[in-house]
Amino acid sequence: MDLPKFRKLVQQKALYFCGARNFDDPFEGEYAWGKQGHNRFLKAQAELCQTHGSSMPLEMFIALNLKNLKDIAQKTYINCWHRSAHESEAMWKLYCENPAEGVVVCSSIEKLRVQLGRHELPNLQLKPVRYLRDFWIKNYNPEPDVFISKRVAFEHEREFRAVFQDRDAPINLEPIVHGKLVDVNISELVSEVRLSPFASTDFAAEVDQVISDSGLDLRVGPSEIETHPILAVEEQVMARGDNWYQSSMRLRSRDA
Repeated sequence: MDLPKFRKLVQQKALYFCGARNFDDPFEGEYAWGKQGHNRFLKAQAELCQTHGSSMPLEMFIALNLKNLKDIAQKTYINCWHRSAHESEAMWKLYCENPAEGVVVCSSIEKLRVQLGRHELPNLQLKPVRYLRDFWIKNYNPEPDVFISKRVAFEHEREFRAVFQDRDAPINLEPIVHGKLVDVNISELVSEVRLSPFASTDFAAEVDQVISDSGLDLRVGPSEIETHPILAVEEQVMARGDNWYQSSMRLRSRDA
């Protein structure tokens, strides 16, 4: 994450859960995707309409189900993590506007479960995202898997989600709540903060200052990603001919 988001995390001492209707992905929480998925959705809806539609026209039956899904999405809130034992250079560049000024926050599923378990979050789920080429809603009532399924184009994110749904809340057409904060103990949730592999010394000091100002005791370490080989050879051409050249070489350590 960028430094401003990290600053908010430690100052607010809370995780941000984004409303399911506020993601950039237009297929977030949608009924189907992929040609096969769309066709299977229509087939499933036709079968369900015959058994549960009370002679309702199929188009109206589908419209009511999609309206139900839209209403559920308005009451669904999602907190997203990258699930991996190692850092991803692509994630640094995708989720930090300036990759040289970002941090990664390390935790574990169990730590997250403990922190969120201190709240009575309705219908809470902690699950890895499934990446599917084709997807469709199979049931009359949309199952929670709608919010933990994404297209294979996002597989690089290796996403793990905490999702809760306040289904008993009234539907408010305007304004739509963008997200909700859930209080956590940052010192117990975060096992380590790592600096971007492209970070400068000045940025490292800025991160230390943000943590100090928040009154937290968090361990800050370097990225595990190597940005260049340690050893390099430098060569200077001294003379050259048609099929030959003479040069001087020296071995240099980039860390020296």
